Amino acid sequence: MRKLFKRVATVAATVGIMAAMTVSAFADEDSTYSFVGNPYLFGSDNFDDNSTLGWCPTSEEQIMTAVDGMEGVYSYTGNAVKSSADALAESDGTEQEIADSKGQKADHTLTFKILKDATDFAWNYQMQIGNPDAAWGDNKTQFRATSLEAGEYTVYVNPSTGYVCMIQNGKNVDIASRFNSRDEDSWNYVDTTEAAFKGDGYDDIGNFTDDAYLEFINSCLENEGAEPIEYVKGNEGKGSGDDASTTDSSSSSKKSSSSKKSEEKESSNATVIIIVVVVVAIIAACAVVLGKKKK
Repeated sequence: MRKLFKRVATVAATVGIMAAMTVSAFADEDSTYSFVGNPYLFGSDNFDDNSTLGWCPTSEEQIMTAVDGMEGVYSYTGNAVKSSADALAESDGTEQEIADSKGQKADHTLTFKILKDATDFAWNYQMQIGNPDAAWGDNKTQFRATSLEAGEYTVYVNPSTGYVCMIQNGKNVDIASRFNSRDEDSWNYVDTTEAAFKGDGYDDIGNFTDDAYLEFINSCLENEGAEPIEYVKGNEGKGSGDDASTTDSSSSSKKSSSSKKSEEKESSNATVIIIVVVVVAIIAACAVVLGKKKK
């Protein structure tokens, strides 16, 4: 019986340790994030040059780097060989005509995606705007830079919120978004706003809010030493005084972020507590059995 007790206790302890390790593994700090898209964004004037750059998920040159002083934010600095206007003109049609073609006509516009661990998993983990990286998957948001000029730019992303922006010459670059990029979903690229997403048929837009997105963009502008903006394209009528001030938005966002971290911590602590209770219960049960055996 003593041997049985020791074996049960050993198994219980092992299970507890493995479960605790699993909880810790949820926070994957070794993930990489890649910026992939039209080769024009990567210094190539060959639209079909995707073997080693552009729409090439395995390109290590397109892996983003952590931004000093901005926790959880990554960036990539590139050099566009064509402006958004020139790339659009090259597509031989309006944006709506490009959308209606459903891929049958080459879309030369400056489109891109953000991928997680792409060198290992290719297209499996694409960023969904407004959602944490735990919710990423295939055929998620595809973005289009609509006011980029030829020349150097920097793209920023926060994987924990699913927000992305482009900064060029101290100014925010307008970005249109195709919320989901499956063939059966809308092919429209709309303004990156709550109203535009819902107007395109997406009632559930996750955690995306105009205020939080604006705050992210302004934090990136601040990092570049640039002036903040009051709204993104599509929200011209929604100034800082309409729904909430930028300050209030910042405070709300920080509280939300703090709340999420607190919830995650509580969840992990609760899991560990449950594991400990189960182990103790097993040991106690074995002790009772052993006591009865002695009597």
